Amino acid sequence: MLLHSLLRPVLVLFMLLCGPASASEPSRQNPASVDEQRARPIIHFYCSIKSQSKLFHAYEDLYRDVFDQLNYDFRMSYIPSLRGISGLLSGQADGSCGRSAQLSKSSDHNKLIHINVTIARSELIVWTKESRYSAIRREDLLSRDYRVGIVRGASRPKRFINQYQLAATELTSLKIGLKMLQVGRLDLVIASSIMIPTALEEDPKLTAPHKALTLEQADLYPYLIQKHRHLKARFTKVLQQTLADPSHTIHQFSNLKPAGQ
Repeated sequence: MLLHSLLRPVLVLFMLLCGPASASEPSRQNPASVDEQRARPIIHFYCSIKSQSKLFHAYEDLYRDVFDQLNYDFRMSYIPSLRGISGLLSGQADGSCGRSAQLSKSSDHNKLIHINVTIARSELIVWTKESRYSAIRREDLLSRDYRVGIVRGASRPKRFINQYQLAATELTSLKIGLKMLQVGRLDLVIASSIMIPTALEEDPKLTAPHKALTLEQADLYPYLIQKHRHLKARFTKVLQQTLADPSHTIHQFSNLKPAGQ
């Protein structure tokens, strides 16, 4: 009993000394845990538009605005078109900034959710240096020995080349293709109309090519992977509302006319 009476003040003193420190420890951790709770999930889109271009940044701003309203952070990165498809199917990104509706019609791509909101209108065009080629026909591509260039990894030109079994030089960039066109090393370049301003923006010395033949027209749509199917309705609604603003920067590039314009 005497020992117990002697130890009691020591134990009380120990608890008084240790108590405030241990009580203050959770309060030191609170700011970090609150920040973690407030951190928003990130949506990552692939895009086949070069990241240095004004067009890329216009679409990046568009989607950042939309996902901010959905309480998500957003980032977008450049990847060639064909690599982008395989990356999406394997879940390496959360969605695509814009692809044709044909993508959703393929049974191989049922992992992707088509968002039925047109974010751009594009033409697949045969481009040439000289206006004298402006009257060429589709059959001329098969019957004449044109030197044709397409950008490596571009899905729409590649599909056309394969469909008609044309020989084509695969280029590392559209800018290089336009340079080769300009100096006479190529007769024709097949590329999307939406990509030409971006290539010209990269190199001011390039001259704008002539439109020789329109192969197809396509509206472009965003896609999400199945993991984010719960976002489809809200994403669609907010995207439509954002695009309805005629002053949005995206309308400088999209070839779309906002409703009421």
